[in-house]
Amino acid sequence: MAAVASASVFLVARSISILKPLIPVARKVLPWVLRHPFVLRPRSWWLALVVWVVVSGALLLAGIAGVGVFVPLALVLLVIATGLVGWHMLMKPANLPIVVVTEFAAATPTGVEAVYHHRDAIVERLTNGPLGDYLEVRGVPVAVNRDQAKRLLDAVPASAVVFGSAKAIADQGTWEAELLVRWPGDDTAPSHVTPDLVVEDFDRRTQAPDRHEIMLEPQAPLERLIAERFESHHADRIEGTLLALAAVQGEGAEASAALGAAERYRAQVSSRTRAELEVVRARTEHFESGPAVLQALEEAGLRDADEVALWTFAVGLSFYGLLVGEVSIERHASFAERAVAADPSNPTARYNRGEAYMALRRPEEALAEFDLAAAHPEYRDRYYVHFARGMITYNLGRPAEARDAYRRAVGLCPSARGFLYLADAYRQMGEEGEARVNYRRALKLQPTLVDAHRGYWYIDEPPGKLSLWFDPMYLALARLSPRRARHRVLYRLITFHYRRHPEDSRVHFMLGAHALLLGRLDEAEERLQFAYDLLDGVDIEALARLIIVWALQGRLDDARDGLVRLRETPSPENGDAPTEEELRVRAGDLLSPFIAQPGLTHLAGAEDLRVEILETFPEVFAEADAAATSPAAS
Repeated sequence: MAAVASASVFLVARSISILKPLIPVARKVLPWVLRHPFVLRPRSWWLALVVWVVVSGALLLAGIAGVGVFVPLALVLLVIATGLVGWHMLMKPANLPIVVVTEFAAATPTGVEAVYHHRDAIVERLTNGPLGDYLEVRGVPVAVNRDQAKRLLDAVPASAVVFGSAKAIADQGTWEAELLVRWPGDDTAPSHVTPDLVVEDFDRRTQAPDRHEIMLEPQAPLERLIAERFESHHADRIEGTLLALAAVQGEGAEASAALGAAERYRAQVSSRTRAELEVVRARTEHFESGPAVLQALEEAGLRDADEVALWTFAVGLSFYGLLVGEVSIERHASFAERAVAADPSNPTARYNRGEAYMALRRPEEALAEFDLAAAHPEYRDRYYVHFARGMITYNLGRPAEARDAYRRAVGLCPSARGFLYLADAYRQMGEEGEARVNYRRALKLQPTLVDAHRGYWYIDEPPGKLSLWFDPMYLALARLSPRRARHRVLYRLITFHYRRHPEDSRVHFMLGAHALLLGRLDEAEERLQFAYDLLDGVDIEALARLIIVWALQGRLDDARDGLVRLRETPSPENGDAPTEEELRVRAGDLLSPFIAQPGLTHLAGAEDLRVEILETFPEVFAEADAAATSPAAS
């Protein structure tokens, strides 16, 4: 027993001897970490915790234990836990966007007390002023540098962080206030317009760079900084900027109210902030027309808000004015020019000017703008930039450059039209095999892309059989009975073949023809129309079946127009007017579906179609045989 007691006393004494120097360290370190958790990012604190667990486990497995190991490990764990608690306090949820106001760094001994009062005064002003309705202001009782301010902005997450430094001598102070602001993303760039004037819905959302502003106020009387109103030029600018941020983030009446409050500080805020205010005004105030909004934006930009944010918004607005005929191409391009002049390094401004130059038919200049945009880290992985570069270089007769640009575009975002244009570039370079591969890729993504079928008829030699089994299988199944079962089985066979070989141009007509026989009129119209368009309006059989579909759908006017086209379409052989024999074949094409599926004669519209066929092809049908030629008789 005496030995055990002695051992216990020894362990306690040893623990106290180890803890004694560590207690003062803990008293200093833990409160400091609680106030400065941002020395590490949250994930770095969690990573430190994982490392602590791994190291502790390894020591235990190795049999290394004791007070000398336990106490330092416990202290490290307390530091990590304190850092996580500190971040938790900073990151607590809020109903409003968060603004973090830190204590300014005191550059002189006299400034220590001044910065303490400064933080309290500025938080009080922002909280009790109009800004308190739009943003939650949180004070941090320590000074931070720019890197730590960025961590606060990212991790809290905050809309803005206010920090800085102060030099105070006697009753005067020089204040250098810094404001790190995260403006909402820039999503106002216009949509891309394809050559056929179809607007493509590209995702133009970008993360606007964090805005860093510095406000220097020399020799300010210190008593103003602890007064009830806290009169200070740099505080005015901070409040005005944050009110503008609240206006940008708000909607409707809330945005209008924040805009009105921010206007009081227009003279103090930066030109970027004034530009944001003008964008909010354009969104919230009533104007007579779109051109009137553009006029107001232009006047503000030329007056005191010459910033890329304003001109980019004007570019987007003028683009939609261009679509409806209210804005000229030249005026639209002038806004794009001003955006680049305001910030030549902005990739969105460069891309917008490139599109404006395309509209002005200045391809070389447009390509230069797209190249600059593509070189920017924010835009190098945006497929539509490379797509535009490919379009221009292809039309300029530089297929190798177009191939590289299109290859990059489809690598970032595979699309049917991207593979189609890539195939065209390969074709221009004489690489027929690669062209055929990419035409097929386009059709696999969009089987109804008519243009992609050109890869299968532009060469002199036929491409060969697409499937060794399809044609024999089709011929064998065509002998099945009864008729309806045969049509259903053939339809499934063709559908299976279509999924594997969308490049087989025959399959669209075959699907449409069998859908008609099964009474699936909407699907029959879709496929037959595609087959008709695929051969640029010379597929007589497809047109004949389309006429039947229209008549059975009750669209007799469309059927009449189709019959006129069917009769007047020139001969595919020589381009002359159709011969009597060709007219007889065309009339037979109108009757063959009713012969293959007599049930179609009982559908509404069949009798009306009989009358129209007789009137359109009177020389084909003798008057005595009129009854035999009717769908009902068939």
